[in-house]
Amino acid sequence: MLGGGITWEEIEKNINIIRNEITNDYGSEVKLSLVDSDGIYIYHWDPEKVVHLSLDENGKPVVNDIGENIVNLSKITDEHSAELVNAGKQLSQGSNGYRFHTSAETQQEMVALYAPVRAAGYGLIMNIPKTVILAPVANLQSYFSVLILIIASVVLMLAALTSRRVLRRILELNAASKMIAAGDYEKKIFPEGHDEISELADSFNTMADELKVREQSLHIERKEAEKVLQNLNFELEQKVEQRTAAILAAKEQLSDFKDAIDEHSIVLMTDLDGTIIFANDKFCDISGYSREELIGQNHRLLNSGNQDQDYWKNMFSTVSNGNTWHDEVRNIAKDGSFYWVKTTIMPSFDDSGVIKNYISIRTDITENKQLNEKISYQASHDVLTGLVNRREFERRLEQLISRSEDGVPHSVLYLDLDEFKIVNDTCGHHAGDELLRQIPDIIKQHTRKADLVARLGGDEFGIILNACDAENADKVAKQILKSISNFQFCWKNQCYKIGVSIGIVVLGDEPTNLAETLKSVDSACYAAKDRGRNTVVIYSPSDNEIVNRREQMSWVSKLTQCLEQDQFVLYAQPIIACNHHTSNNPSYEILLRMIEDDKVIPPGAFLPAAERYNKITQIDRWVVSNTLSLIENQHEFLDNTDHISINLSGVSLADKSFVKFLIDELDRSNQQNKICFEITETAAVTNLSAATRAINILHGMGIRFSLDDFGSGLSSFAYLKNLHVDYLKIDGHFVRNIVTDPIDRAMVNSIHEVGSVMGKTTIAEFVENDAILSVLRDIGVDYV
Repeated sequence: MLGGGITWEEIEKNINIIRNEITNDYGSEVKLSLVDSDGIYIYHWDPEKVVHLSLDENGKPVVNDIGENIVNLSKITDEHSAELVNAGKQLSQGSNGYRFHTSAETQQEMVALYAPVRAAGYGLIMNIPKTVILAPVANLQSYFSVLILIIASVVLMLAALTSRRVLRRILELNAASKMIAAGDYEKKIFPEGHDEISELADSFNTMADELKVREQSLHIERKEAEKVLQNLNFELEQKVEQRTAAILAAKEQLSDFKDAIDEHSIVLMTDLDGTIIFANDKFCDISGYSREELIGQNHRLLNSGNQDQDYWKNMFSTVSNGNTWHDEVRNIAKDGSFYWVKTTIMPSFDDSGVIKNYISIRTDITENKQLNEKISYQASHDVLTGLVNRREFERRLEQLISRSEDGVPHSVLYLDLDEFKIVNDTCGHHAGDELLRQIPDIIKQHTRKADLVARLGGDEFGIILNACDAENADKVAKQILKSISNFQFCWKNQCYKIGVSIGIVVLGDEPTNLAETLKSVDSACYAAKDRGRNTVVIYSPSDNEIVNRREQMSWVSKLTQCLEQDQFVLYAQPIIACNHHTSNNPSYEILLRMIEDDKVIPPGAFLPAAERYNKITQIDRWVVSNTLSLIENQHEFLDNTDHISINLSGVSLADKSFVKFLIDELDRSNQQNKICFEITETAAVTNLSAATRAINILHGMGIRFSLDDFGSGLSSFAYLKNLHVDYLKIDGHFVRNIVTDPIDRAMVNSIHEVGSVMGKTTIAEFVENDAILSVLRDIGVDYV
């Protein structure tokens, strides 16, 4: 017997009925246990583990003295969940309620519902899955059905254990539970007294209230969740719309991009072996091949041979390693013509990142390339003759000089045509240009392909003879000289013969540089001119004439520096009257000197170089400007001075721009009546027409002129009457020996008499002593 006078068999019978009903309706997830006041299981859903009968050795139940089966019961221990243990403890204290816990066996969230049955001396524990109790509202009726059945089961069990009154109250509880399960949470069960059923009703009412609150909470949560979900759906729809629009725009842009590529770019695709698998229309157009002719062919079909194998190996190494390759490539078309393309080759990858083919995108740059080549050609070639120009000649020569230490001699030739000026001045520039176009053909008859022929400017040509010593260079130069001398240039029924002066420098004999080489070969060429023209001179550092020529060339840079830094200085040499009838006011001749390292350099050292290398006009400008500036405000000095004599070169006087410069400077200073320009007889005769024109213009402004070195020419008197000069400066060669040489005296006397008849004032140079001065006075020379 158990507590309350109820036998085990009765309890077991009722429990089995309840358990079977629960299992049939809801499955085995709902577990039922009975526990006494000490927390010892009276019944457990797994009887074999917790509750079982004592058996004898034959397997039959062992009975006590009054014939009852002996039952072994187990107590709730920590081997079960803490919630069940706590529930047992609460039952032992006569409490009821529920606890949430996690099943140790199934890891499922459970609810332990417990209530003491004091009349029977034990308590009831219903172990129910949480999902059944707290299911969503949609499954709420199932939850209540389970709960009602559980409670009904408890009520039936208690009814079986107690009395009919308890059964009626349980049936009422069951009916109320069904109403609550239908959604009527306002239905309450009123307890009748203070027994266990009443307490269970209180617990049930409390649970119903909590379920109502939970349902309301779930409803609010569901509404909030629906609102959040609605917002998320709206945002998702917007994103989908935006993404769709972006995809459509990208697709349209990609289509436009593809059209642009097809229209403007040359596209080719090959497999990994270089076999062409695709070519667009632009590629077919530029290559001249049809698409059918290209597909299946190796890309080497297009190679022009302009790039070597190492070039293509580097390209393939770049793209096969997954990188992009860029360069400008010359290809060959089907018709054999060449075209240039700016090329980008990139690998294309499959989804796994493996290279599957190569794509080449090219842009036609043939026109730009040809234009650049044309510009490059024009920058390095002479337009008139087609030969390389001075700049390219010097570049090639500098490269050759840098390699001259290899012991192989190379020769440089400098050619200056003789008598070219006659053809150019007589027949005009067109004839001169045609002559210059024909000269290279004559020169190239005697040079090799490895040699370089250049036009250096004007009527000057240069030749580089590679691997050629002095002896062979001399032979080539003389062959060229002979061919040019035998050549007749005909223009409009007139034929002309010209000559050439050639200078030679051999590289490799001693270390040198570009500037020294050009100076040396230029000096040798001018030495050839000085030796009578139409000859060949090989440069030798021991040749005094060539050395002097080089020294003149070295003055060029010095003269440039002196002009830029004002390193010239002016001196005034008085011109003294010899006879009482001449003006008592003195005159002065302006003399030019150069200052170098605090030394005064006489004009004879640098003026010949200035005249030969076209620096004389710049020097004349400097002298005129500085002289006029010096006397501009010297009024007292000018009042007591007859005139100031300034030397000018014939080259300057023949320059129209220089004459205009003189006019502007004289107008600015307003000292025309005090200035006398002095030119040499040789310069006047060489540029007679230009000199006559300039003298007439300036003479009309009140400028006086003096003819220097008069008498040195063979026909001095012949042109004197055509020149408006005021003074004749008798050549010092006649004056120096006038005391001892009667011929010199006669020459000076003749010049003075002719000058006097023509109204010219005479001036004698190189008066070195009183004896010479005495003779000049006897002759009647005006100034010394």
